[in-house]
Amino acid sequence: MADLKLNPKTIERIQNMVDSGLYRDANDVVRAALKALERHEREQAAFKQSLIEADEEIDRTGGIPFTPERFEVMKQREKD
Repeated sequence: MADLKLNPKTIERIQNMVDSGLYRDANDVVRAALKALERHEREQAAFKQSLIEADEEIDRTGGIPFTPERFEVMKQREKD
């Protein structure tokens, strides 16, 4: 895949990033974007896995009932 077809708005955004001086060229912009996308995908996969593990723990232990009082305790812990 040597050539990509990009819409004018995307080309403008890439050029603005190069013009900002943070990137040498369009290739650097795309490389940084792909790296960020890969990081996001890893974080998303880890988050999904943590949800699966939490759900499995609730199934095993019965969990803790979520009540308005429990919510107030959680909010207080966040402040502390």
